[in-house]
Amino acid sequence: MSLLVALAALLTGVIGIAVEAATVPGDWPWPANLIQKEPWLWVGVILLLMVILAVWMSMTGEKRVVPRGDGGDNATTAGVHNSHNTYHYYGDSAARPPMPALAPEQEASDDGPGYREVPDLPEFVPVAVRDRVDVLERLRAELQDSRTVFLQLVGDPGIGKTAVAAEVARMAPGEVEPIYLAVQGHPGVNAVTVLDRLATAIGDPVERQRIGERIRAPEADFRSKLEDVLAHLGNRQIWLILDDAQDLISVDGRVIRDEMLDSLFAELLVTAREHRTKVLIVTQKPLPLAEFSEVQMIGGLTGDDFDGFLTDLAAAGLSGSADLPSSEVAKATGGIPRGAELVLAAREVTRVRASDLLRAADKPSYWAKVILSALAPSQQRVVRALAALGRPAGPDVVAHLCGDDEGDVRDVLIALTGCRLVRHRGHRFYLPAAEAARLAAFIGDEPVRESRRRAAKYFASRERGTALRLADLEDAFHAIDLYLRADEPVLAVRLADQLEYRHLRSWGHSAVLLPWLQELASGLEGHLPEQVINASLQAQAQAQQGNLKEAIATIGWAGRMNRDPAKQVELVVDLSGYWFRAGQLANARGGYRFLTEHPSGHPVIPFGLAGLARCQVEIGDFTTAREHIAAARAALAELDGKRDSTRRLEIDLLYQRALISSEEGDERAANGLLDEARDRARPDERVREARCDDLEARMHLYRRDHRAAYRLAKRAYSVAAQVGNPSLYSTAGVTLALTELSQGRPSEALAAATVAARYGLRLYAPETLVVQGLASLRCRDVGDRTRKCFMSAVQLTGELLPLAEGSYLLHEARGLALGGLALLHSADEKKAEEAYEAAIAVVDHPGARARRRELFTALIADQPNDVLPELRKLLL
Repeated sequence: MSLLVALAALLTGVIGIAVEAATVPGDWPWPANLIQKEPWLWVGVILLLMVILAVWMSMTGEKRVVPRGDGGDNATTAGVHNSHNTYHYYGDSAARPPMPALAPEQEASDDGPGYREVPDLPEFVPVAVRDRVDVLERLRAELQDSRTVFLQLVGDPGIGKTAVAAEVARMAPGEVEPIYLAVQGHPGVNAVTVLDRLATAIGDPVERQRIGERIRAPEADFRSKLEDVLAHLGNRQIWLILDDAQDLISVDGRVIRDEMLDSLFAELLVTAREHRTKVLIVTQKPLPLAEFSEVQMIGGLTGDDFDGFLTDLAAAGLSGSADLPSSEVAKATGGIPRGAELVLAAREVTRVRASDLLRAADKPSYWAKVILSALAPSQQRVVRALAALGRPAGPDVVAHLCGDDEGDVRDVLIALTGCRLVRHRGHRFYLPAAEAARLAAFIGDEPVRESRRRAAKYFASRERGTALRLADLEDAFHAIDLYLRADEPVLAVRLADQLEYRHLRSWGHSAVLLPWLQELASGLEGHLPEQVINASLQAQAQAQQGNLKEAIATIGWAGRMNRDPAKQVELVVDLSGYWFRAGQLANARGGYRFLTEHPSGHPVIPFGLAGLARCQVEIGDFTTAREHIAAARAALAELDGKRDSTRRLEIDLLYQRALISSEEGDERAANGLLDEARDRARPDERVREARCDDLEARMHLYRRDHRAAYRLAKRAYSVAAQVGNPSLYSTAGVTLALTELSQGRPSEALAAATVAARYGLRLYAPETLVVQGLASLRCRDVGDRTRKCFMSAVQLTGELLPLAEGSYLLHEARGLALGGLALLHSADEKKAEEAYEAAIAVVDHPGARARRRELFTALIADQPNDVLPELRKLLL
């Protein structure tokens, strides 16, 4: 098109000369005098040439681009394209637009001129893409458009989408950082792995390592992690390529299975003006995103492009085309690259006649039969196992399903990879999803289900040592998924229940199970106990994400459906905890009291007593709380102390006793109890240890030992970052923010407080909002952001106090928030004084006085000495 414009300008200039020649006297030199003698004739000739040129260019240019969208101009929302803009591209490329020039900093790799080295690109893609130039150009144009955030490359299996995406990555402009990540079977890609890969593009190696460590394990705090990553990337341009993304979509195609990943995508759209990250999604069907552009690949290769592709395969060592004419292969496969590759690969390793291979190429069931029957027995077993697995797997897993020696299986896998029947990524081998599904359909439902059951059992039984983060549970996740695919929802739910109880609940990571739990729900009809377990697990996940209203409703449904008395007790324990965190103290006390009314010796009694103690601590009734704790310890002594739940409750009771002692100002007793709690915690119970560190940090802070306070607060916050527990993030974030403020670092305090405010569960959210407002005020922000923090805290305490009557900490948070608004001339100091007096009327011990003093001092640190005089008299 640019060439057409240039030629049109040139010919227009000649026309101008001709017109001028007809009106200017005097003779021009030859050959210009030819125009001068017959100017209007030359005007007509030139115009005719321009029309012919325009027609020719339109016929040979981008004739295959068919925009389909809203039928009008592209609307923009938050800096992104209209909700759906689609372009269709077909296989042949009659005319190829010139490739864009490489940036000076792009260096040639061994693969070809100007190619970038991009980590983790599949080894099976060709060195160069001989075709699809129109697709490549459109993808590059969209990715370089400032409005683009999500771009989807959609096409049938085997059509060459991965090769095109790899070419886009390798030929990316020098200022762009291309990142490739293959989904290849859920749950291989989630919010954490996407953020982890984005973090690899951070320039500063120290910051890259710090951010990488922070985001690898946690799933819960994805928003702050995304902000962290994008902030450290700055203005760097990132092209993130997600391949095989159809595996992320739910069975009905309406939603992305992983809610956290879906939320991360939504955040990228909302913050589109604040970053330069583009996501190229390579998929068989579009992901259900709010805003995206789409490029479709349709049809196979033709003509010279197809011949060139076969030449590349032969150069790569696949010589099965010796007696297979390229025209016949093209006709049989429709020019689909992977189809042609399979024909040649099959010819390479099998004894099947060429004519049979060509006849089978477009008949899925016949093709599977031909391939399997032609392979050697050991190869057949390996291919059958990979088809059943439907995901990358190591030789040990495949050998387990085959019943063969692992070393022999590895040799077979390497041989099949060499002839391109099988693909590999790292030390794992797999069949492309479409081929695995085609072979599985031929093998039959029951044999495939049996293989998946055996694989699930094998994954579930593999010993991985002590699990410390999500990556350590990969085998268990595969087992859950395979049980689900084997139509064994009962076994999947039971395994998920064990996993959640042993690890995920204490880590705050129950939400990682949600994609499976939601899919399992429809398959559990007739299995009432497992339906109840599934609902209780979903409730736990909802609660950990702060969706307490939904959690209470879900577990309420489970309680109404449940018929098992023992399970009902567990449900009441969880429901009472949700009520407590939601600030519904009366309901929580009722639930815990129900637990204590069981017959003497029942194992749930100490849990009920501990819950009652927790409620009494919240309202400052330390005497009654101590009585409940003593009764709980006595009840525990009658039980088997070796049970994990019993030991964990003992640690929690030690923490409650330490909390009471710290409020009363007895730091020596509190520190001794905290040390004992830490000693009893196991290595995989870092959250409980971190809570102890957080409480001790607060005590150091209130007596103004800022160095010790900061060290402990940082340690607790580090565990929150590594494990991702939302409630720990909330409390540790507040403590860290206060220690940062005490050392004159308001910006760092604001960062920690912002994270804490996101995940402050309802009862403790007011404190997180107030501290965020404090940090914002200390950053000299006296505008809407600071005012909103304080006003939100006031509003929330107003909602919670009628439900949590007697909660002195809510009164304190309300008083501090109103004091902040008084500084901003948005509230009366008298209201703040009344809130503090209500708190003091409940608890006025030395520890509580020290906390009020320290937080109020943080509020007025940069203010004149005469501000808030009445609060100064009351608190200082």
